[in-house]
Amino acid sequence: MNKSILIVIVMGISIFACQPPENKTKNDLANPFLTDWETPFEVPPFDQIREEHYIPAIKKGIEQHESEINAIEKNSKTADVENTIVALDQSGELLDRVIGVFFPLNSANTNDNMQSIAREISPLLTSHFDNISLNPVLFKRIKEVYDKKEDLGLDDQQVRATTKYYEDFVRNGANLSEKDQRILREINEELSKLSLQ
Repeated sequence: MNKSILIVIVMGISIFACQPPENKTKNDLANPFLTDWETPFEVPPFDQIREEHYIPAIKKGIEQHESEINAIEKNSKTADVENTIVALDQSGELLDRVIGVFFPLNSANTNDNMQSIAREISPLLTSHFDNISLNPVLFKRIKEVYDKKEDLGLDDQQVRATTKYYEDFVRNGANLSEKDQRILREINEELSKLSLQ
């Protein structure tokens, strides 16, 4: 390549690189939680994440998770590892992503805004996870797989996953009466508030 052309290209790139960044409003910034992360090892793009991104992303994550749980419930096929345990395990990816960034940051580097966000999202998350743990249709499907796990030819990992989900649901109140589940919801709601004080 001609040396003078190369010099012109390098100068052009240098001038472009030195331009100040465009001023963007909050509305102009895409919510990084709602996009694919093109970072090494899919590390959160902390340089793009802003406090105003958390609540919309968590609400969207809850909405998606509810839809995924609903699909498991409505599956007309007999409950098995794939359509129940694996489907449950793979659900809630967006919500997990946001929670996995927000709560560690709030613990390590909190401020008034982050604490305000935590107070807003904590009851939403508590209610959402209670709705899953106390979902009788979902628990019935999990129990069906759990009860016949020895007859399904499952590998060790599938047996562990099935057992874990069954036991987690039982510990979280799935076998309680409706009255006791209502009491449990109230206790969980109160605990979520107290945990932020």
